[in-house]
Amino acid sequence: MLISVGFAGLRLSYALESYMLCIGSGILLFGMVIALVVVFLRRWKDRMLVFGLLVCIYMASYFLMSVNGRYEPGVWGLSGPKWYAWAPAGFVQEFRWNDPLILMYYPLYELDRRYWHRDDDSHSGKYPVNDCG
Repeated sequence: MLISVGFAGLRLSYALESYMLCIGSGILLFGMVIALVVVFLRRWKDRMLVFGLLVCIYMASYFLMSVNGRYEPGVWGLSGPKWYAWAPAGFVQEFRWNDPLILMYYPLYELDRRYWHRDDDSHSGKYPVNDCG
């Protein structure tokens, strides 16, 4: 079942023509296959090694999306965007936030927005901004 969900994510990313989302889905699909291997491992050390590998894959997939992200309008008002929020690649498509992807990466997304890509840095010039207002 996990593998079929992974393939559904890949198919959705191709339909949306989001190549970074496709890469992230592929990495997570690979992680799901490794998780199935863990079920068949008998030794505790092997299970911990595979678990550590899965955590690294999860973090690496978010990092790849975050490096290719940009600030997107967070809230729209009558005169345009009121504030901007950091959006890793694939988190926003045509000004619509991808809530399932945000939920999947929520712990890393919150850490990223709190310590690395703060909302106050949106117009500092350090990072790209989808300035449509």
